[in-house]
Amino acid sequence: MRQPSFTTAHVISEVLKLRESSALRKEEELFRRNSLDLLTNGSVIEISCPIMEVRREEEFCDLTCRYGLTDAGVIFVAFKMRALVLADDQRPFQAYSVRPVYVIELLEKYPQAD
Repeated sequence: MRQPSFTTAHVISEVLKLRESSALRKEEELFRRNSLDLLTNGSVIEISCPIMEVRREEEFCDLTCRYGLTDAGVIFVAFKMRALVLADDQRPFQAYSVRPVYVIELLEKYPQAD
């Protein structure tokens, strides 16, 4: 993936708190340090996603009510930037519109570095 990568503060917050079942919990401080390096070295660009903007568009207001602000916000940013959404589960696929200008793919499609 050679294209710029974007995220939102909502996604950063969710990722850095780690899921209870995450194997990364064993090294959560190291994971957070590496994540902060990635987020501040320009590899991933944080895009502003104010809730007021999301709320103004009915489709995204509905997505927020159904899936939460993190998922709806990242889809909102992808819609605005005509970007690819990488997801680690199937939930965002349910948000597809009939003629999407964004693409949602599962993260597992891309090779992982060991």
